Amino acid sequence: WASSDNDGDYFFDTVPEGIYSLSAFASGYEYYAAPNLVVVAPDTQITGLDIYLEPQSGSGLADLQGVVLDTSNYLPIENATVSLYTFGPAGDSLLYTTTTMPGGVFQFSEILPGVYTVICQAEGYFPFFLQNFTVEEGFSNSLTIFLTPLNPNNFGTISGQVLSDSSGEGIAGALLEFTPVNGILPFLSFSGPDGSYSGDVPPGDYIVSCQVGIPGTANFYLEYYDDVQDVSLATPVAVTANTVTSGIGFGVPVNSSPASASLSGSVFSADSISGINPIHPAQITAYSFNPATGDSLVYSTTNQPDGSYLIPEMVPGVYNVVISAAGYNTARINGFAVNPGPNTLTVYLGPVISGETGTIAGTVIYDDDGTPVFPAFLEFISFSGVNYSTVTDPQGDYSFDLPVGDYVVSVMIFDPAGAPVYQEFYDDV
Repeated sequence: WASSDNDGDYFFDTVPEGIYSLSAFASGYEYYAAPNLVVVAPDTQITGLDIYLEPQSGSGLADLQGVVLDTSNYLPIENATVSLYTFGPAGDSLLYTTTTMPGGVFQFSEILPGVYTVICQAEGYFPFFLQNFTVEEGFSNSLTIFLTPLNPNNFGTISGQVLSDSSGEGIAGALLEFTPVNGILPFLSFSGPDGSYSGDVPPGDYIVSCQVGIPGTANFYLEYYDDVQDVSLATPVAVTANTVTSGIGFGVPVNSSPASASLSGSVFSADSISGINPIHPAQITAYSFNPATGDSLVYSTTNQPDGSYLIPEMVPGVYNVVISAAGYNTARINGFAVNPGPNTLTVYLGPVISGETGTIAGTVIYDDDGTPVFPAFLEFISFSGVNYSTVTDPQGDYSFDLPVGDYVVSVMIFDPAGAPVYQEFYDDV
């Protein structure tokens, strides 16, 4: 990537041969993606690739542009997920999410001004977490995010068991959090049928906590290791690479079963203000892994005409959530924690570009036995810099309407924790 100088000139030096997409953005201007790919041959110099940016018009809302870079080499990171989280005017949670384009660029258009928590995640990197980031009304908001590469082969493991003090039986579905001593964003795990749990984390010192029941109710219990209720008295757990730190156990005063949870919210158009333009019908699907049974767990519902939805009686856990509606870009939120009790998630979807469209459809199956893959995530990557995504149905089928053009199609499968475990591009590469 490069920045233009005071005269508007830009220059890329020592570009390896290959085929590239060209894009540009600046505060106060519309995002630009070149309609044609740029072919760079060996020992050549390409000039005259002038870019004309269109000014953005005021709307009372806000725009945010930025780039995601690798801390080790300052190269851009493509397909990173950038999320903005805050509370909306009605007190409900508000989430915007997008994916970085070629060049690591991301853009949020026509969002509500406010103070947000920023979360950025990409395969092979530590998550980025920034609190109290202010997005002001207008177009002058920008943010550069640096992600640090991780090596999962160097992770360590924390394991233990959650037991009832009175009966000695294991408690399933307890929430375990591993919070770095010098960090903010915790790693999560849930206890299994016999109360056992384990979690893989980078080397370091962690505060480990256990939660059972619904916060704010009489049956809620929170304990920090080692057997204290005050985080300042907690004993840090040291984790080293490629080792298991076992015996980090918890005793719960009552023999409690895992509390139920619910997820509710609304689905709105991305250019609406205070929820005046609900999207209906929209499909909301949350899938995870049930630690109490060992089975995959999927909840799905369709929202109401006012945009609202409710998924009642969920098992607490970490879910991947997919929100889709005809005529809008699909939102995919990985690693969303559904805690005991009520949880809210309000999503704003961006409309699909208007104009002539076509459909891409197919089926995703496992090679060994031909059974359908559900859920599998499909991404349609366009050379214009605008990508689209959808998810397979229980039969492994998918279908998605797109603006006319050429696309690279990829399929990705995630593990229960939301980490990608397999990716393939059409045709079988």
